[in-house]
Amino acid sequence: MRNCLSPQICTACCLTRAVPELAKPPGQPCEHQTSSGCSIYDTRPPSCQRFSCLWRDGWGFSEDQPAQTGMVLLCASPLFPEVLYQAWESLPGALQTPQLRNRLEELSLEVGILEISLEQAQAMTGPLDRIRTILQSATVQDKSAILAQAKLVKK
Repeated sequence: MRNCLSPQICTACCLTRAVPELAKPPGQPCEHQTSSGCSIYDTRPPSCQRFSCLWRDGWGFSEDQPAQTGMVLLCASPLFPEVLYQAWESLPGALQTPQLRNRLEELSLEVGILEISLEQAQAMTGPLDRIRTILQSATVQDKSAILAQAKLVKK
């Protein structure tokens, strides 16, 4: 597992993730986020302790660290591992940069990607047959939960 402190300090998930224990919604800065990391790291909530983005889990290259790209990539649901990912924007406009557009297009050949932007409406990209399978096999509640996560970040 990669370290959030290398190659530079990464606090992107502090913006993108919901933290129920702190009543922090997704897409809003965490009050404990600082330029040097988390001010309550040693006593951070369990949901923060358990969280790991795909970059930390080994996806991509060193330069794909969320602090550098402005994108936090994670599995959208334990119900659809390796089939549906979420690409959360942690820097405004990051998902529209040529570098990330290319990376997402490459990745979308294999998996469905739910893009969650800080400024625009969500988009789902990926192989149509894969996306259809995901949405057809999901219960109404699962489908709503996956898509509702994107709507929570809208202002």
